[in-house]
Amino acid sequence: MNKRSWQKTFLDSLGNVCQFLEDYQQAIDYEQKALLIADETKDIKAKGDSFFNLGSIYLQMQDWKMSIKFCSQSLLIAKETNNKNLLIISLNTLAQAYKELRQYQKAMIFLTEALRISYEIGEKRVQNAILQGLSDICTQTDEFQQAIKYNLTSLHICRQIGHRFGEAAALSRIANTYQQLGSSNKALAYYKQSLVILQDIGAKQSQQQLFFSMGIIYYSEQQYSEAIGFFQSAVFLAQELKSVSEEAKAVLALGETFQRLIRLPEAISYYRWAYNLYKILGDDSQAKQMLKTMHQLGVRS
Repeated sequence: MNKRSWQKTFLDSLGNVCQFLEDYQQAIDYEQKALLIADETKDIKAKGDSFFNLGSIYLQMQDWKMSIKFCSQSLLIAKETNNKNLLIISLNTLAQAYKELRQYQKAMIFLTEALRISYEIGEKRVQNAILQGLSDICTQTDEFQQAIKYNLTSLHICRQIGHRFGEAAALSRIANTYQQLGSSNKALAYYKQSLVILQDIGAKQSQQQLFFSMGIIYYSEQQYSEAIGFFQSAVFLAQELKSVSEEAKAVLALGETFQRLIRLPEAISYYRWAYNLYKILGDDSQAKQMLKTMHQLGVRS
């Protein structure tokens, strides 16, 4: 590696650090200097990498059009050099940018191409990530059955490679989709499978979110006793994780559930608890709503 190549590698590293630290303008400056060196040395591979790095930075900055501009250039170089890894990450980043612009058809085209290449090179974890992206777009465009198919494929891949967290995540995504379809029993069946895995691997943050989601389903089905159990579990884990926002959400749900049961002293107690949490969070709007709700239930102080 010659001196200029070393300089480019060093600039890339500095750019990556600045990107991680969210100092995006400095990251862009380093990457643009790295791109100049790649151009000067006629290193086409390095040039493709620099274009992609710039596209990735702009994606994090939520400048979707600039991200598309640079990743389109990295994609051209990836095709020219048959660099399949660069192809996949360029296609995936383009898909993310187009999804944010709500150009879902374009996003699907790029992800489908990325998936095809990932099958060619046998990268199952990459396949899983792309399938998640495809299912997400299908969910946003109300193509729920297709979303389920993508997630079932993702589930199969995760089981093949022993990716237990990925398996739990796929089961949860399937459950989410069935919930959107109004199929509560199917949603709960998949959530329960996911919960067993999450408890086994000790993924407490995901467990907490799952407890809350399951509570919401039982609440919507007017199975309030079951809902209370899951909301209380969500509160317990939120406290253990020191997540005040998640604790507030679950405590509020408990207040609403006890209100539905016309167990008003308990409902008021949870609303007061939620009020204190929202004050800690600085969420004055929700705190005022708690005061209003308690006032409607007869609390005058």
